[in-house]
Amino acid sequence: MCYNGDTMEGKEVTLELLGTTEQEIAYLAGLFDGEGCITVGREVRRGKERAKSRVNVGMTTPEPLFLYKRIFGGAISVSQRKDKRHPKTFYNWHLQGRKVELFLRVIEPYVVVKKDKLLLSLSLLGYYRSGSPRRIELADQISQRRAKKGGSDFSLPDPL
Repeated sequence: MCYNGDTMEGKEVTLELLGTTEQEIAYLAGLFDGEGCITVGREVRRGKERAKSRVNVGMTTPEPLFLYKRIFGGAISVSQRKDKRHPKTFYNWHLQGRKVELFLRVIEPYVVVKKDKLLLSLSLLGYYRSGSPRRIELADQISQRRAKKGGSDFSLPDPL
């Protein structure tokens, strides 16, 4: 299975290249559907404007997050919940940058609940990366409207 012509180090992205199975991808997509978050925007760094993207999954069980990290990279952070009545360790896997687009394309066929947010994020990333002033303007307008609607599982920072 190839993912929409995506490449990784000049090769088409396949399950074999990712070192995984379709079953693992479907499992991770389901977890992301329930526990994940997508953030898309743009930023200026070193005087250059660029797309900014991040996905994360947070939970109190770390094992599935190790699977995300093995397949897609990223990092896992650990924190303690502040609720003194029910203290728990909380684990968060996050991925940033260009790998986000690959991750979203790979899990997209299996996502149900966040499908519209995932597709919107991919569109926004394409608009921001296109360099076209009109497309960037459209992406900013979409970001502003979406941010006003809110939503804890999807955020679009205020455009610059």
